[in-house]
Amino acid sequence: MLTLEKTEIRAAVLRQLEAVLPHVMRLMVPGACTPTLGEIARSMPQGRRGPQPRDDFMEVIAARTEALHGPQTAAKVTREFERRFLALTANHVSAELHPEFFQGDLLFSLGCKEVVPVLAGGMIPLSNETFPRGLLTASRSAASEMPFEIGLLPKSSAHRTVLSCPPWTEALMRAALARVMQNEALTAHERVHLGHLMREHFLSPDILRRSTLSDQLLALASTFWGMVTRETGLPPLVMLEYESLAKDLIIRDLADPTTLVSRILFEPEVILDLYQELRNQKACWHVEEEQIVRGTFLFWALDRRGRIHRLQPEPDGRTLVGSGGHPFRLELTVAALTEALRTGAIIPSVFMLFAVTAFARGLACAGGILQTEYLPAMAEGLAQVFRELGEPDFAAQIAVDSPFATGLVPLRAPTADHLAHCPAGPVDLMLAGGLTRDMLEKFAAMKLSDAVEASLAYLYEDRIPAAERIKGWLEVLRGEPSLLLHPAGRTVA
Repeated sequence: MLTLEKTEIRAAVLRQLEAVLPHVMRLMVPGACTPTLGEIARSMPQGRRGPQPRDDFMEVIAARTEALHGPQTAAKVTREFERRFLALTANHVSAELHPEFFQGDLLFSLGCKEVVPVLAGGMIPLSNETFPRGLLTASRSAASEMPFEIGLLPKSSAHRTVLSCPPWTEALMRAALARVMQNEALTAHERVHLGHLMREHFLSPDILRRSTLSDQLLALASTFWGMVTRETGLPPLVMLEYESLAKDLIIRDLADPTTLVSRILFEPEVILDLYQELRNQKACWHVEEEQIVRGTFLFWALDRRGRIHRLQPEPDGRTLVGSGGHPFRLELTVAALTEALRTGAIIPSVFMLFAVTAFARGLACAGGILQTEYLPAMAEGLAQVFRELGEPDFAAQIAVDSPFATGLVPLRAPTADHLAHCPAGPVDLMLAGGLTRDMLEKFAAMKLSDAVEASLAYLYEDRIPAAERIKGWLEVLRGEPSLLLHPAGRTVA
């Protein structure tokens, strides 16, 4: 039982969370009708009929999968999308070692049959919190929920986007291995295990032969998923880079003036109305003094150093230019856009990723605690543009299903000092021998409200700036062990 003082502290910190994550806090309502995580996964939508058919999506996704994982996996992916036109779209391209994203995969996988399809964003910098530069393992301190970062790639590359980076070499990874073996923050058991992991996988010929960093990380994500879940009977995880998939579809759509993408890019009244309709909306473009200061409009420009730059429309709606003085200019023509996409001079924005898949073709997109809020708002904003242009029937076809999947971390592991528990990621589970069928069944049977309760401390530390956190927040937010799953204690395989 909490004391009166702790009850007051808890109420105060919950009010802070309510202010920044109201849609998540609403999930905490208890009751007999509260769904389990398994029920949520199995009840996700099947996709909808969009303005365009989905045949070309199936062709492109099969080709992308075959190039990365081979023809047998490509056939499984095709069947999975035929059964349920739904993908997990909350993730970033990485080795998928972050507890939040891994546990989102786990929840989503409970409704999958042949594969777990994940479309992951690769335009994140290497400094992103999912830490594509290296490894993540349990927190070093009982005072924090955040995973411990073990850098493998040079810090000098931290501001490059993942999809713009060359692959790591054997020499670079062997140097990283030597640093891991000397890392005093790791236990002897961790050093042995991580050393084995790097030798067998980061340095494997199959990974070293791949032509981009993105492809290396995508392949490792599937490998590590299989290592952790091998005893559970879950299907394999297939992660693909969302931007590459979207690029292929956009290039196809540019050749047909009736497609949604062509209408957005080649009709000035559409592009200018869209710019105003979604300005300052989450995950879109934020404008101050007529300059975009956060996000970008439709595409990012990519420079030779692998850094992204914001774009915005010219007043005539026929050209995109660099925001904030960046010297970039792109005429909105089929030839210019096709060339820029093929050469990598531009990258689809978050809005364009969903425009070409969810809005145009009806793909259902399972997301995180933010996506389930901003993605329907994007679709509504785009639909409103066409309503205002006198096309209500076309506008009615633009909608999206965005079920919740990622953001909760009820599966827990001990901190490295064994003084508390923290969100468990794949490395923590590998160290403990993997995920058992019994653990998975408990995870699937957990009530959604209990899973939110078990995740409050992580959500608070992740979303509330350190200077604004109330003293005593961690003690009152960490859940009771009866709500948690502890993978520690198994014999290491």
